[in-house]
Parts: sequence; structure tokens; C-alpha cells
Amino acid sequence: MLYHPCGEICFPYINVFYLHSSVSGAHSLQWQGLYIFELYALQVVYVKYVLICMLIIGLILTGCAKQVEQPAKEEPVVEEVIEPVVEEIVEEELEQEAEEEPKAVKTIEPKMPKLVVVRKDIREARYDINYITGEVKNEGTATAKNVKVIASLYDADGELLYTTENMVLDPTLKPGERTTFKIPYDEEDYPELADFEVTVVRGS
Repeated sequence: MLYHPCGEICFPYINVFYLHSSVSGAHSLQWQGLYIFELYALQVVYVKYVLICMLIIGLILTGCAKQVEQPAKEEPVVEEVIEPVVEEIVEEELEQEAEEEPKAVKTIEPKMPKLVVVRKDIREARYDINYITGEVKNEGTATAKNVKVIASLYDADGELLYTTENMVLDPTLKPGERTTFKIPYDEEDYPELADFEVTVVRGS
């Protein structure tokens, strides 16, 4: 590659001008004109490329500067938003539980026998011997053992005349079972008898 005397860079095919410098003057002027024209065209192309490159570099630098100057976005603090919401939900649940009626507590009662007299009357017999008869039922949830009845005799004024007891026919009663009883007494010993009462009890 050769250099022009004025300091411009020339392409090899342009340097043909120097190779034919010994040609006649008319031909030399033609080659010199061609050289100047091509040199000018190349300078215009170079200037265009330089301007385009400078424009692209300027755009890139401008975009980088904007990215650097732009402040980073702060991420929202999630905890500060969530915690109050959670506290409000917990408080609402506690208030709802406080407003609700207390649930009924189911109590388990122990199994116990329950003896009741379901029937009683006086039956007259021979030889002035009468009987207080009746029926006993176990309405409880456990078996009753050594069941017996106590008969109390009263006069017309409600005064106690006589008390006696006797075992029932079946002294062991399971829940729901029944049995009968029979208590004798002498009618001549208590002529003023006006009323009686029967109580059922169970032994240990």
C-alpha cells in the first residue's frame, strides 16, 4: 500500500497512477483525475461509516447511562403487610369462639342399681295372719344384690305401730328385672292399722 504525497491512504489499484507516471501528459492527467475522484468517493464512504459507528456507540452509552442512573426498585416488605392481616384473623377467630355458646359437657354417670316398689297391697289370709305383698323392679344400670323390703304399719293418726322386713323372692336383680315380696303380720296385734308403707333396700 502506498501513500499519496498529501498524506492520504490509497488502495493498490489506485496506485496504478504512479506506475504510468512516465506516460504522456494527456494520459497522466486522465489517471490523476480518476485517482482524485476515487479518493473522494472513498473518503465519503469512510465518513459515513465513522458517523454510523459513532451514532451506535452514542446510543449504547446513553442506554447504559440511563440504566446506571435509574434507581433500583425496592422490593415490597411482605412481612409488614402479612403480619397485621394474620393478627386480625386470629383476633376474629378468638372473638367468634368467645361468642359461641359453651358446648355441653357429656358426663358419664357411674352404673348404679335403682330399686323401686311398683306394686303393694294387703292380702288377708286365714287364722288372722295377713300379708303385705307387692313387686320390686330394678330400674338402674347395675345389678342389685341382697334385695329386701321393709314394711311400716301406721294407725289413723299416722303413728308408727310396727316395722318388719323380709327378703324378696329373688334377692339378686339385674337391670330391668322384677321380683315379688311377701311380709306376714298378725291382724289381732294391730287392730288400729290404718295405713302401711313399703321401702326396698339392698344389702352390701
